[in-house]
Amino acid sequence: SGQTRLMALRDSSDPSWGPAPAPGPAPAPTGAKIIFDHAHSGEFDIGVMNADGTGDVVYLTESGKDRLPAVSPDGKKIAFTSNRDGNNEIYIMNADGTSPTRLTNSGASDEHPSWSPDGKKIAFQSSTKINVIDADGNNKKVLTSQTDYFPAWSPDGEKIAFASNVRGTWGIHAINADGTGRTVLTDKDDAFPAWSPDSSKLVFISMRDGNFGLYEMNADGSDQKRLMSDESDKWMPSYSPDGKKISFAKNIGEWLANGGGNYDIHTI
Repeated sequence: SGQTRLMALRDSSDPSWGPAPAPGPAPAPTGAKIIFDHAHSGEFDIGVMNADGTGDVVYLTESGKDRLPAVSPDGKKIAFTSNRDGNNEIYIMNADGTSPTRLTNSGASDEHPSWSPDGKKIAFQSSTKINVIDADGNNKKVLTSQTDYFPAWSPDGEKIAFASNVRGTWGIHAINADGTGRTVLTDKDDAFPAWSPDSSKLVFISMRDGNFGLYEMNADGSDQKRLMSDESDKWMPSYSPDGKKISFAKNIGEWLANGGGNYDIHTI
């Protein structure tokens, strides 16, 4: 399939495989919009744009402290990370940006929210552990206790995939939604997993070939393949709701080299 450049954004953060304020698109369930975080002068806000790149960007937050949005399955809510109160916590707001509410309140750095498919729970990264909490902020539970980041809840509700460095190299791992049954899917310097809508595949970013490449595999870790042959750096991929397209941030190289620069949101 062809590649479409949707827009270019100015960013000034420094990505890494660890818990970084990485940018990336988050398609809304209808597929008509893409939600993303935009960094400007060291600050972050959450914006929304048409999925085809037309029209103006609308900013949903203005605190300069908000990033890593995740749209609820029904499209009515957005979970995100914010340090507007001095520490990285998980917040939730309406899809139009109104009524932001803090869900977590801990000394840990709570980031990278991911919704359960029924919209009742949110998985997130709490420092180096994967946690889950009810969407109303109750019943926080620790699912993993190792060096684990970037959770992604499968659309069928059965699994949570995430990146882990517990084996000494970054890889994609998966657990059952209750925290049991940890499985290693990859171990070749891989991170940022995202599920296909039917839960049969995962797209992810890997450095196995020397740059941040875009890869796909079956949900059991088999048939790992690179999706694009170009050497530009990719970041934070996600499938469209119909599974026919993949959005990702591109041109992260200037970020890595200079601690800031342009990145584009693309689809294939």
